[in-house]
Amino acid sequence: MYTGKGRVDLSRKEEVDLLRRPLPLGLILYYLFSLKEHTNIPIISTLTMYTPIQYTNIFSDFLLEVEIKVDIKRIIEQTYTLKTKTESKSNIGGYHSKIYSNNTVDGQYGLLNTAFESCVNEWLEKGEYRSNFRIKSYDWWFNINNYRDYNNIHMHSGSDLIAIYYIQVPEDSGQLRMVRNDGAVYSKLGSMRSVYQCSCIPEHLYVFPGHLWHHVTANNSHIDRISVAYNIFLQ
Repeated sequence: MYTGKGRVDLSRKEEVDLLRRPLPLGLILYYLFSLKEHTNIPIISTLTMYTPIQYTNIFSDFLLEVEIKVDIKRIIEQTYTLKTKTESKSNIGGYHSKIYSNNTVDGQYGLLNTAFESCVNEWLEKGEYRSNFRIKSYDWWFNINNYRDYNNIHMHSGSDLIAIYYIQVPEDSGQLRMVRNDGAVYSKLGSMRSVYQCSCIPEHLYVFPGHLWHHVTANNSHIDRISVAYNIFLQ
């Protein structure tokens, strides 16, 4: 019962009945501390009944981003000079060049590929993984997406890493989206972070794991979106 002095006095039966009811945490704590004031029963707050929660992210993917400066005007000109018959890969519409191996093209692409190799090898050596891996070889090609062109969802089977360098990204020309591809997407927590949308800044290189599924949404502008893609194999 209530004593009128800001305290709660309950019989043993009332205490048991009260503790059996689903009450808000704040009300339970108020009752426990009130009980402690006029009994010798040791009370442990629910806030100290367990140790601090430790969070460990045991499986994760990553995205690297680095700016590589090239002569944009010249590399665009070189892109259209190299353009021949399109390949049919993940592209729906648009243009997919033939696949080149390693740094076998001169000009601005040669300069870009030299910088690309250096960036990736430096990260492998000094970045989060600090591994002994280095680039063994890589394939690359360029993509040109015009109005309403896009790339279906896909992954680069067998590649250790994927990289994409953006040469020209007009406003409203589509987004690169990476999709989580493990069983977590079928759970409520996993589905909360199942898609990552890349900002896709011109003259920026993005590197991510080869197993990661990704796609490019439609180009809604009337200006070509131009990118260079890489399959990277490590040793």
